[in-house]
Amino acid sequence: MISSPEKIKSFLQNVKEAVEFFEENVDGRCNIYSHIDCDGLTAASIIAKAMFRMDIEFKVRIFKQLTEREVNDIKNDDRSFTILSDFGSGQVDILLKKLKDRKILILDHHEPLDKNSKLNSGKIIQVNPHLHGINGALEISAAGVTYLFARELNRKNKDLAWLAVIGAIGDRQDKGEKGSLVGVNHELILKDAIDTGLVQEKIDIRLYGADTRPIFKSLEYSIHIPIPGLIGDETACIQFLRSMGIKLEKEDGSFRTLSDLTKEEKRLLVSSLIRYMNSIGIDMKKAENIIGKVYILTRERDFPSLRNAVEFSTVLNICGRLGMPSLGISICLGDRSEKLMRKVDQIAIEYRKKLAEYLRKITKEPASIAYETKYLFVIDGRDFIDEQLIGTLASIVSSSPTITTKPVVLGFTYKEDDKSLVKISSRISPMYENDISLAEAMSKATAECGGRGGGHSNAAGGEIPADKIPKFVKLFDKYIGEQVI
Repeated sequence: MISSPEKIKSFLQNVKEAVEFFEENVDGRCNIYSHIDCDGLTAASIIAKAMFRMDIEFKVRIFKQLTEREVNDIKNDDRSFTILSDFGSGQVDILLKKLKDRKILILDHHEPLDKNSKLNSGKIIQVNPHLHGINGALEISAAGVTYLFARELNRKNKDLAWLAVIGAIGDRQDKGEKGSLVGVNHELILKDAIDTGLVQEKIDIRLYGADTRPIFKSLEYSIHIPIPGLIGDETACIQFLRSMGIKLEKEDGSFRTLSDLTKEEKRLLVSSLIRYMNSIGIDMKKAENIIGKVYILTRERDFPSLRNAVEFSTVLNICGRLGMPSLGISICLGDRSEKLMRKVDQIAIEYRKKLAEYLRKITKEPASIAYETKYLFVIDGRDFIDEQLIGTLASIVSSSPTITTKPVVLGFTYKEDDKSLVKISSRISPMYENDISLAEAMSKATAECGGRGGGHSNAAGGEIPADKIPKFVKLFDKYIGEQVI
């Protein structure tokens, strides 16, 4: 259900209160802390740009997560006005305990610890859609929250709406009809992005690399819309295309891209893909989503790898997950140097190769890496799956009914800096999106295992001691089951 005008009005009033709090308390400089994924990087970039335009000195730090360890790092920084984006609402207890002397603004869309409190105590205020009955997992991302704050600060910041569109897509909020954005994302943020001429919305094939990659690579590395049997398998993709008579090469010997196809070839490809997906158990409506809303970034005409908002968001997720968040922020703030763009293309290819390898193992050798409980499809990625990719992998598998039809996909792998801990990521199957709250189950199960977790209704994560995995899986399965029944 999409939020009513009254809820949106209440939310925007919360934004105005936050701007007043900021203007009353900022002292000419601030510290910005944000999450390492696409949504967090776009949120940080929006705030950084807004601060730059106000001549406010700022520092940006990016964290993988916000635990007591990171809050202690913040405590050791100078005591400037503190802005947290894409986390904070689920860690309010730690913030109140550790940062008593700070003025703090939280711009978040995760489920808060207390849905009845804006925390405007003179020391700390949070802007969070959940406080107003708006679904932060679907209708607005942290970048969207941050954008509306920046727009309220100065209407000139409307030209940052395109970044909030990318943040929403990076958080997989394009869940409306034909892959569209919905709710606040659509009514306020996308509208601003289109009005400023920076985003164009159109209907097209929703596959990777339409302008930049060989057609068979578009199929092989189609992570946003995974096609079982094709994703991660170059040979199968080539055979599939040849079986319908689509030529792979141009006359000069270079490979053709999706944009090189004629209208008739596009129709043939789409109908063949839909028939194929339907034949392996994917329902017709989901298969038809191969055609849908595509968001084009109009300023990126000279940079094909950034032209499509999905691909731009993937680049940012890659930068964060491979430990290069500053590269992602540089891209958001307009750096298009040849050296940087070459690096972007290189890491994007490596990232997709890794994910394709993981997916191939899950589909071809499932017993070596995965198992099922009553309500969960569990991916045990210890010593194999990169910590920063476990969440992305869980997202892809949860949307692939040929891999599993369980309500929830749960993945875990060792923490890179401490193998006594595991990182956990969970994603909900689209069939159960209205029935289950992962955040609630994650929070309870991790706490009972000596860890900490939270998130959204459809995506949640946390960390626990590695020796508590069996206990956690049992508890999490139980708490999911209580909601399914």
